[in-house]
Amino acid sequence: MLAAPQGMRCYLWHQRVLLTEFGAHVLKVSTGLKNAVVQAVEQAGRPVVHLQKGSEDKQRRAREIAQRDGIKQGPVCLFTVMEPCSSFDVRPNRETKRLEVRRCLRKCLFLYRYEIHPTLGFMHARIQSWFPFSVQIWINGREWLSRQMDHAGLEYLRRDNCFVWLRSPERAQQLMNQQLKVSWPKLLDQVLDRLNPIRKTMFGRLNGIHLPYYWSVAQSEWAT
Repeated sequence: MLAAPQGMRCYLWHQRVLLTEFGAHVLKVSTGLKNAVVQAVEQAGRPVVHLQKGSEDKQRRAREIAQRDGIKQGPVCLFTVMEPCSSFDVRPNRETKRLEVRRCLRKCLFLYRYEIHPTLGFMHARIQSWFPFSVQIWINGREWLSRQMDHAGLEYLRRDNCFVWLRSPERAQQLMNQQLKVSWPKLLDQVLDRLNPIRKTMFGRLNGIHLPYYWSVAQSEWAT
């Protein structure tokens, strides 16, 4: 609903927000999201670090933090950084002489939440803190497989992202094949609920209306 200007107009109508109140409303919702994500990480006793450049190797730094602090499960850290984003603005139309919602490019704060998930292992999400709150989630199938083998009691030797020895390659392949049968929307919604504690309540009057994320694959790698 929030991915296009027309849906954004419908959202504002449902929220009873005037176009002249657009800026104040989106700032309020955005602030609520940022505070909720930051507080969840801080309450877990994990660091929140603001970065000056988005080009910094955040994954390497997060892994160093996890190793340094002995994190085996749960939040690792949160990085915040200002980056370009696609969002909306309210501007006057010279021809109609009315205000209208338009898509625009701007900068906003992005939240990089790193976590060791009980099922997926080391993963992270990039959460846009401004409408339409787009989210990108990075997961690694080998991280996931190592968790599956741990649960099944299968021995293996791993170096970085490579399994150099498996007690039972056939059983490992069977576990890996289970990843192909997962309900991705359901799984990713559950992951996002862990990362954004107010996802289901942040839209006020629309709380009773389900606003699902539309998930698509941005990049995928098939490894043998």
